[in-house]
Amino acid sequence: MNLNKQIRIITLGCKVNQYESEKIRSQFTQNGYITSDDECVDVCIINSCTVTHIADKKTRSVIRKIKRNNPQGIVAVTGCYVQTNMEELMLIPEIDILVDNTKKEKIYELIESYRGKKIISKGDIFKEDTFSKSGKLVSIQEKTRGYIKIQDGCNNFCSYCKIPFARGKSRSRKLSEIISEAQELERLGYKEVVIIGINLAQYGLDIGEVTLEDVIVTVSKLEGIKRIRVGSIYPEQITDEFLKIFNENPKMMPHVHLSLQSCCDGVLKEMHRNYFVSEIEKKLTALNEIQNMRVTADIIVGFPTEGESEYLECYQFIEKSCLSECHLFPYSKREKTKAAGFVSQSTHEIVNERSDRLLKLSKDKLTHYSKNMVGKSTSVLIEKIEKNNAVGYSDNYLKVKIVDISSEIQENTLVEVEIIDYIEILIGKIVVK
Repeated sequence: MNLNKQIRIITLGCKVNQYESEKIRSQFTQNGYITSDDECVDVCIINSCTVTHIADKKTRSVIRKIKRNNPQGIVAVTGCYVQTNMEELMLIPEIDILVDNTKKEKIYELIESYRGKKIISKGDIFKEDTFSKSGKLVSIQEKTRGYIKIQDGCNNFCSYCKIPFARGKSRSRKLSEIISEAQELERLGYKEVVIIGINLAQYGLDIGEVTLEDVIVTVSKLEGIKRIRVGSIYPEQITDEFLKIFNENPKMMPHVHLSLQSCCDGVLKEMHRNYFVSEIEKKLTALNEIQNMRVTADIIVGFPTEGESEYLECYQFIEKSCLSECHLFPYSKREKTKAAGFVSQSTHEIVNERSDRLLKLSKDKLTHYSKNMVGKSTSVLIEKIEKNNAVGYSDNYLKVKIVDISSEIQENTLVEVEIIDYIEILIGKIVVK
């Protein structure tokens, strides 16, 4: 046991990375380590992201800052950036240990074996055929919302995306293992779970006879789990079976975040997305028929083949659609991808200007949607209490400030709230029954 040794974990990137960091944290706490956010710790692990060049740059900056401020501490780097750019990171002297995604679950043993000489642990991500077991989950930073990773990898190879090179081919987790983890979250008192993966639409394709819908329905049978959400999904996942769950299962929360990337047929074709705008429109129409549903989406701005007309096609579709908010990402050239060889039609300044216009549209749509919530009631899971106020998220995943609560109200409590105002976030009062 490593009693009193301290570990700090810095996570960059997506919810899957955050989940995996919690798994890593659990390995260390089970062996006597104390987690800390202080700079001067015995071990600092950086779980990296490589979805954009900015993510790469941030990882390098964090590495150098950590070692500069704590030269005696061990610096270990893992994650997607390590998987795709191992040779580049090997040249950074501040790194003591490099562990790619194929060896991530062995990071505790590797750090324990460190004796001053740089350790490099790597493998071939495309030889990973099964979902990796990464230990029992025993420590979670969020107090009210638990995450369950059910899938890894992606078979799509979109022309702009580096993630298949970082995560490998799609691999699904056995339903029995998923349920076991959901039961553990229930035992720990979590009322809400989020089902996550790299590409949830591909869940079950490799193991057969099980679908994302099966996972949702089975987890919902756990009495202590009151709310279920899914992470980002592709439009192809919006099937009749998927929609049916929202209408028939009260535990399924009415919020869907779509990985759209564009709403222009020409751009979608060059991106190698397997759908067109007509299908997006059909899926959005079906989702919008579900009571209290809120739909958000990821959009890339400045893809190389996106000129002004393609941008306007996307902008105008979003403007007319039921999307309540867009998460915007300027296109980032990624090595090994097909789009890296495309010639861009737009300058950096033009891309920034288009991003600003879409960001304003997104904010306006969110404000409009939120103001329409005033006067309505929604369930809220309380995450934090400060004096007489509480903060939590509505069923359709909007932040709500609840005012004038009684002293009896506790964190991790589900309450019915009437929305009385919108001032950057929703304002509500608990409905007295």
